[in-house]
Amino acid sequence: KVVSIIAVLAIATAAQAAIVTSYSSVATVGLESTHTTYTFNVTTDTGLIDGVDIQVDADNDDLNQVNPFTLATIFMDNNPAMAAITTDPSADTQFLFLSSGLLTIALETYEGVDVTSAAFTFAGGSSDPQALASLDILQICLPNGSSATVSGLVSVSAVDAPFSNVVIPEPASLALLGMGGISMLIRRRR
Repeated sequence: KVVSIIAVLAIATAAQAAIVTSYSSVATVGLESTHTTYTFNVTTDTGLIDGVDIQVDADNDDLNQVNPFTLATIFMDNNPAMAAITTDPSADTQFLFLSSGLLTIALETYEGVDVTSAAFTFAGGSSDPQALASLDILQICLPNGSSATVSGLVSVSAVDAPFSNVVIPEPASLALLGMGGISMLIRRRR
């Protein structure tokens, strides 16, 4: 019994240590104010990601949410209403995994202006075609100068591993954005 408990703890610890979170960003054009869209990625080297439970928190209703005709658009591939009103999907905070078909089971979703969350598992577990070692999990669209915190669990080969809160953009990036904004204001006044 002791050996099996230690083995389970070792697997869980290994999964936790191997999870890497990162994001890339791109300026979003065509919104009322200047926004940036961040693509959030989770990577592991201990197995395949077969489930995720993630929450995005932002202050001051900063998450850009497009919800035409009261049809929630939380999933990137399930947005026919966005196409109907010619809205750019990159201007919305949403998750990037499939929400329809037999491959993905969505467990719970919530979409709001300051909190967005979703939990899902792949129907085939680690043998599911979508279970990969690196997944783009979500995109976050924020006004420039704002930030959001991503937290949650990643299931790697059926072992749940939490990751630390990830702030997007990280505080150093926010400081640079702030200095850039101040310099633009000074330049305009002159």
